[in-house]
Amino acid sequence: MNALTRILPLLLGMPISLCAVSLASATPGEHVEPAWDERSAEAVEREDNPFGDPVSPPRREGVVPAGGVQPTAEGVTSPLDRFRRRDASADRTLLLPTAETLEAGEFTVNSYQLFLIGASYGATDTTQISFTTLLPIIKDMPFVGLLQGKQQLFRDERSVASGALSLGFASADGQVALLLSPTLLYDRVLDDNARFKLSLRGSLTGAFAPGSRSSYDDFDIVSGRSQAWSLSVAPAILFAVSPRLQLLAEVIYLFAPWYEDGWDAPPFLNYGIRFTGPALSVDLALVRPLDRDVGETFPLGFPFVSFNARF
Repeated sequence: MNALTRILPLLLGMPISLCAVSLASATPGEHVEPAWDERSAEAVEREDNPFGDPVSPPRREGVVPAGGVQPTAEGVTSPLDRFRRRDASADRTLLLPTAETLEAGEFTVNSYQLFLIGASYGATDTTQISFTTLLPIIKDMPFVGLLQGKQQLFRDERSVASGALSLGFASADGQVALLLSPTLLYDRVLDDNARFKLSLRGSLTGAFAPGSRSSYDDFDIVSGRSQAWSLSVAPAILFAVSPRLQLLAEVIYLFAPWYEDGWDAPPFLNYGIRFTGPALSVDLALVRPLDRDVGETFPLGFPFVSFNARF
């Protein structure tokens, strides 16, 4: 079985991301509205923001705070924005993307297991473009590339929904396979302090081997077919223990309901910890296929390491 044949089943599950307002002193005798409504900045931070996330006062139309500086919508005030600013990897869980996108002009570089590397760019505040590939660390390494575009469809203070489209390409031994995967994503922060976040993902993935019927008789994607489709559903939960530490867990279910005798992939349970920061985050995790044979050899799962740097 050639190298490309071995990686195609993996492709089916791989539709494999601060504004400070200065207040100057008012002119003596001039009446100025308080910039933070009824509460001071210290009270807001103490009562509503125990993690110490950077926040800005809300915009109040027609009110000019001391010093004449009007607060803008760029301030991190909502729980969802706090979670995003706190974590350089807010646009993904352990293996899969979330509904979050980078802000306009932001750029990230990430690495999975040191040999799978990617980059993402925030084209706008709601649009993100990503590319991931394998580094050629061994001889005859197959070329694998995954290009993804993600667009926010809805956003409020706690929730964000996005749509993504992934296009993949793999080449080995003169053979080519293509990947197409539309995906829907939804994130929701469950509390005012931005400590718990739920992430849901559902995708349809197709893998194709052009011309394999006549040219590549041994090209077996699933049950001898030259194309294969799968559905995947992946819920995930993230819990911020502190401003610099998160616990993560995700489950990936893969389905191919139209194959009577074909592909049967076990679900995956991935779990671990994330050291978070606005500019850099690092994941230390275990990837555990819920399969009896794998469980006997690796009862806790395969070690997994990744990092993400945001600029």
